Amino acid sequence: MGTLTGSKTILQMLNRLGHTISYDEVKGIETEFAYTCSYENVETPDGMRLEDGYGTGLAWDNYDVNILHATVGICYQNKSPQAYQSENVEMRVGRKRRRFDGSERDIQPFCIPLKRAKFQLDYPSDEESHSPIKLQNIDFHWFLQSTQAKLPLFTGYYSNFVRDNLPQQTICYMEPISAFPTRNDVVREAMNRSLKVADETRQEYATVTYDLAVALKAYSIQVLKAPRFDNLLILLGNFHLELSLFGAIDTFLDESGAGYLLTESGVLAEGSLTGFIGGKFYNRCTRVHQILANTMERLLYQQYVNTKPSDDIDELMMIVENAPSDQLMTEQYLQENETFQNHLSSYDTYFNEVMNGRLGPTASFWAMYIFMVNRLYRDLQLAVRTNDVSLYVSLLPAVVDIFFGLNRPNYARWGSLFFHNLKNCNDRIRELLDLGAFSIRRTGRNFARSSIDMTLEQTVNRDAASPMRGMVSYRNSDNAMRRWSITTTQRRMSVSELRNLLGMESGEHPAKQLCPGRIKKDNSAMSALTDTVTNACDPFTNPATESNKLLNIATGKSASDGTQVYLLKALQRGHEKHQKFQNECAEDNQRFLKPISRTTVENFVKENRKKKKKTSMAVAKVAAENSRDVFGRILLVASETIPSFDLKHILFFPVTDVPLCLAHSDGSLVKTQKSEFMKTLETRQTELLTRTSLPVIDATLIDGGLLLHTELLFAKGTYGNIARHILSKVCACRGKAIHVLFDKYNDSSIKQVERTRRGTDGTPFVIAGPEQLPKQSGSQLLKNGNFKDEPARFLLRKWTKDHYGFIIGQKTIYAFYGGHCVKLTHDSMIGSVLAEEPENLQGDHEEADTLIAFHVASIGGNILIRASDTDVLVILLGMLGTQSETERSSRRLIMDCGAGNNRRYIDISNLADELEKKSIGLAAALPGLHAFTGCDFTSSFYRKGKVRQLAMMEEDDSGRYLQAVRSLMSQQPPDEVGLSSLVCAMYGQKKLMNVNEARYIIFQRMNGKVKEDDPLGNVKNIDCDPSTMYEHFENENQAGKLCRYHLG
Repeated sequence: MGTLTGSKTILQMLNRLGHTISYDEVKGIETEFAYTCSYENVETPDGMRLEDGYGTGLAWDNYDVNILHATVGICYQNKSPQAYQSENVEMRVGRKRRRFDGSERDIQPFCIPLKRAKFQLDYPSDEESHSPIKLQNIDFHWFLQSTQAKLPLFTGYYSNFVRDNLPQQTICYMEPISAFPTRNDVVREAMNRSLKVADETRQEYATVTYDLAVALKAYSIQVLKAPRFDNLLILLGNFHLELSLFGAIDTFLDESGAGYLLTESGVLAEGSLTGFIGGKFYNRCTRVHQILANTMERLLYQQYVNTKPSDDIDELMMIVENAPSDQLMTEQYLQENETFQNHLSSYDTYFNEVMNGRLGPTASFWAMYIFMVNRLYRDLQLAVRTNDVSLYVSLLPAVVDIFFGLNRPNYARWGSLFFHNLKNCNDRIRELLDLGAFSIRRTGRNFARSSIDMTLEQTVNRDAASPMRGMVSYRNSDNAMRRWSITTTQRRMSVSELRNLLGMESGEHPAKQLCPGRIKKDNSAMSALTDTVTNACDPFTNPATESNKLLNIATGKSASDGTQVYLLKALQRGHEKHQKFQNECAEDNQRFLKPISRTTVENFVKENRKKKKKTSMAVAKVAAENSRDVFGRILLVASETIPSFDLKHILFFPVTDVPLCLAHSDGSLVKTQKSEFMKTLETRQTELLTRTSLPVIDATLIDGGLLLHTELLFAKGTYGNIARHILSKVCACRGKAIHVLFDKYNDSSIKQVERTRRGTDGTPFVIAGPEQLPKQSGSQLLKNGNFKDEPARFLLRKWTKDHYGFIIGQKTIYAFYGGHCVKLTHDSMIGSVLAEEPENLQGDHEEADTLIAFHVASIGGNILIRASDTDVLVILLGMLGTQSETERSSRRLIMDCGAGNNRRYIDISNLADELEKKSIGLAAALPGLHAFTGCDFTSSFYRKGKVRQLAMMEEDDSGRYLQAVRSLMSQQPPDEVGLSSLVCAMYGQKKLMNVNEARYIIFQRMNGKVKEDDPLGNVKNIDCDPSTMYEHFENENQAGKLCRYHLG
């Protein structure tokens, strides 16, 4: 009852009536089941046979409900004729445990960039290039019968002919991973677990199925970590592939008139049209596309019949009526009947001619649609439902052609790789797939197999999301989620036994498409749609066939030439782009991950799309620019017509309230992307580090702000639990000494402008005690500046408690906040945490950026810095730049930056050496350059980033720019002449050294010469006068001095 209802109230009521045990006892039994079924170091879930020959496979996907993000998976294998018996069924004697304490496994970070992966595809073969997809005997037999009698749709009809000789399969749930499935480290962990299951079930090879978002990462990891995953075949989930195919077909079909006719005929409600056209609702798309394609093919076949003698058609229908009902006999009968085969071949030829334009563009358009649904998609379903891997491989090139032709570049790229891997897979893997691992059979019905990722959606994802029996209520407990997954098999067996005991276990139900009501509904829909199309515009009769234009069959409006070419050439264009891509990837193994050019979509939707009108803000902007241009032109005309008018003198003064090259019109500072500067500096490295190639680390320094951002976003439980979790993460870092360095949030700060720009909140906040629960998400809390202080204070208080000593262990923790540094060690003899205050590490630092540099300068050995801020990298490079080469070589500074998939290592010591080799003093000048081009408390130049200025300094052989930037970090006044020349060069005036001269020249160049017939032409302006520029130099000088002061 607990499994069926998931209701504590119902169990309590039944318990009070004396019918069941209590809710707590139910959960206790479930917990004991979890302990009983969980085997140490065994990945295969309970219920699976640890034997070869059962076609065991796995699939992983995302489970995302509310704030719960987890990676869930299923394991499936063929059922054995013998009933499964669990080997470990001993129950614990005594009081049952209510809580399940599962072991949480640490997932090692994956720091190798996926873009380094290289893929080599095969050259396209002639068979792939010229293998047509033809109408099959059974397809044509069903189609002919359906024109004369009311038959189920093709899926239901085919279930009467197919005999699935493969056994049903058992599905069990894998232990979930409490993290996003698209994280690189999680993908690798799922791949490792999949290989472990294959090893435990004594399979040499393993198969794992993902959707595209995860599969593309798995493919790259497989290449980068070769040969670790060479025995793993990664399958692209067919359910998601079909959804993408529907999306491509709907791009082709949208606004062609089909949607209007479907709603007018009653086949589809108006509110359901968006889901159908968007390709988001699988069942709706499958049914409606079959009805629409069958209706159109009936109209096309009627035109073909009109070209044949009536006696031939009558003879054909007699053959169809006399066909035997048995599958094998029907196949043989149709194959051996010459008249049937001739008619099938003739109709196939006629169909291809119509696709190529025999009946005009409109008929060609709809014949292409029939091909995509009634030929390609139907055969794709046939391959999955019959576990026919060979047929599936033969169809994939045509599917990828459609992705290329109709702008589905991601599935086009990775679908090509999926086809390559599936076609060239090992014979043993093919045997595993043919054994049943390619699709899943959950029932005893024939032709009822489903794709693996669809089964995952219908099992673990559906069950987990159930408000009654799912794990939605366990979102704050990883152990409860594990218990739910581990006990799935036992709970399912219990429910099955209860149903059998009560006589409620029903047999197999027939396929839904075979129900009389569904057959009647589908045939009525096709009849109504046929009448609607005939009354509107039949694409295979006059006047559509007489027009040389592609027509909308609902309105009769002809498409533009661009739309007609785009749609009618879609399949041909896709095939050509596919062939080109394969050839390029066969010649260059680095081509695969490079961008695939998109073709501008020109379908019916684009023609009917209304042009957007400019908003009032855009109109006001244009008006302001026009006023500015007129004013600039007036100045220029006056300077050329009035001898006493000195334009240079005018431009010496500010023209606007704020300099628009350094600030926005509202006075806020102009900012630039600091991350691009970091990426550029990273490219200067000559030694790329990975987790396995790191040297021995003596100490790790952690930016406290980054620590809070990464841990609080997904934190669960009370603040006491969060403090314990964060300390565990800190102590898991490399090195014996760990320094955790927190920012101090001052109300009066030079960073106040930056905080205002970020929209920080200043609401008072207090963490009262360890049992307090966060009432907001981590992202909301971290926007509050006052909150940022509270976790630091709280952690420093809590970590000094003696019961945290077993977590600290042999580590030495240095925690710094607000000018106060505490050293924490654990004395195992007395079982207490010792707190000291090292004198050499005390100091007043508002920002963790300078605090990190202070601690680096105070300690020795190889240091790992866990931070992601560009400021930290620049400050540390500046510090190393002031040291001699001998001092730099005595130790290594390595930065562990990024999070999730962007986690990587930067060898700061190597980077400083390379910068110094490029230009002596360049590393030491970086803090000055960083302040000059914009940091947290100085503005940047409008549309002038940092990368170009760095390149200018590297290319300057005279060293003039380098010395000017270094002057910003000295105690002397800045070099205004050198900095002015750098600003002039920044705006393209390399020969000038005076900002006023550059401003005048740029003003004239952008306004052009005054013409007598058009004195007021378009004008652009530069607005930065020398006095403002010198003020900017002074601000940057103060910023440079501040960095220099903290570096000692």
